[in-house]
Amino acid sequence: MGRGRAVALGPGLVHLLGSINPNDLVFNAMIGATYGYSLLWVLAVAYGLNYFVAEAAARYVLVTGQSIVEGFGRFGRPVVLALVVAVFIRRHLNNMFLALLLGTAAHVLLPLPIRGSALVWTIVSCAAGFVLMLRRGYGGVEYFSRRALIIFSLALIALVTLSHPSAAAVARGLFLPSLAVGGSMRGSFVLLMALAGTTVGTINHLKYPTLVYEKGWRRVQELPTQRADLAASIVGQFLLSLLIQIAAAAALSARHAPIKSVDDLSAVFAGQLGELGRIVVGIGVWISAFNSYVGSNTGYGLLVADVWERFGRTAALRTSPSSRDAERHRAFGVVLTLFCVPSMYVLATTWTPFQVGLFQSALFLVLTPLLMFGLLRLTNDRALMANRVNGLWSRLAIAVAIAVSLYLTGQGAFDVIDRLRQG
Repeated sequence: MGRGRAVALGPGLVHLLGSINPNDLVFNAMIGATYGYSLLWVLAVAYGLNYFVAEAAARYVLVTGQSIVEGFGRFGRPVVLALVVAVFIRRHLNNMFLALLLGTAAHVLLPLPIRGSALVWTIVSCAAGFVLMLRRGYGGVEYFSRRALIIFSLALIALVTLSHPSAAAVARGLFLPSLAVGGSMRGSFVLLMALAGTTVGTINHLKYPTLVYEKGWRRVQELPTQRADLAASIVGQFLLSLLIQIAAAAALSARHAPIKSVDDLSAVFAGQLGELGRIVVGIGVWISAFNSYVGSNTGYGLLVADVWERFGRTAALRTSPSSRDAERHRAFGVVLTLFCVPSMYVLATTWTPFQVGLFQSALFLVLTPLLMFGLLRLTNDRALMANRVNGLWSRLAIAVAIAVSLYLTGQGAFDVIDRLRQG
C-alpha cells in the first residue's frame, strides 16, 4: 500500500476502537472461558459478514455523495426523528456505563491516596475525553486512536503470552468448526446468534459511514481507499476479539470461573496470572472504555449534527457553505454536551457498571432490524446506486443481519415477559 493511501486511512481506526467496547471484552472472555478454543471460527464468520454490511452503508455515501442520514431521510422525517431519539437514549445510558467503568479501571491501576479515588478518576477521564472531542473533533479522535490501538493490542498480546495458549488448539478452533456446544445443537444455535449479534446486528453500521462522510470521502473514485480502510478495521476487530478469546480459553477454561462483568474479568485474570495479569487487564479495560467513549460519542455526535444540518437549520443557512459548516460545528458541540454531561448524575447513585450495561445493551434490538431493512432498500435502489447496487454477498450479509436482529429482538421480548411474570 502506497504512502498516500496509508495516510488517508482513519475512519476505520476510530470505528475499530469504538466498536471493541468493554461489553465485548466480557462476552468474548466468557465464551473463551466456557467453551475454550472451539468457537474461534465463529468470529471469522461474524466479522466477515460485518464487512459486507458496513461496506454497503459506506458505499452509499461514496456513490451518492450523500450522508447516511440523507439516505434514511428518504423514508420520511419520522424515521430520522426516531433514530435521533434512540441515539440520545442509547448514548445517555452507555455514557453512564462508561463513566463508571473508566473510574473503576483507573482506580484499580492507580488508586489515589484519597477517599473517592474512583470518583476522581471518572471525572478526570470523562473530562479528558470531552475536551478531546470538543476541541479536536474527528481529527483529534482519529489521531488518538492510532496510538491507543498500539497500546491496546500490546496489552492483549501480553495477556495471551502470559496465558500460554495451545497453538494446535487455536488452529483447530479456527479451521475445524465445531457445530455443537456441549452436545446440544440448539445450544450452538443460540450461542452463534448471540455471537453474530455482537458484530453484525448492531447500530455501529451507521457510525462508520458517518465517519467516512466526515473524513471527506464522498466520491465513487475513493471506493478502493475506503474498502481498504474498512478491511483494516474489520481485521483489527477480529484479531482483538480473537486475542481475548484465546487468552480466556488458555487461562480460565479449566477454572470454570463465572464471568459476568469487567470486575469479574479483572479479578479472575489476576487470580490466575498474578499482579501482572491484573495490570494488563486494567490497562486494556481503561483503553477500551475510553476509546468507546470518544469514538462512539464522536460518531453519533456527527450523525445527529448531520440530522440538524439536513433537517433542522433555517433556509438562510442552506445557501451558505460557511454558515452551514459553522452551524454544524456548533450543533456537534451541543450534541456532545447533551450526550456527556447529563449522564454524570450516575456518580450520585449506587449503580454499578454491570447494572447499567445490562440495561443499555438491549435498547437497539428493536431498532436494528428496521435500520437493516432501510439499508438494504437504499443500497439496492438502482436509481440511487446505478451499477453499484449490492452484490450477492452484500445482500446475504444484510439478510443475516436482519435475521439475527429479529431473533435477538424476539429473545429479548420473551426475557422481558418472563421477568414481568416472575416479578
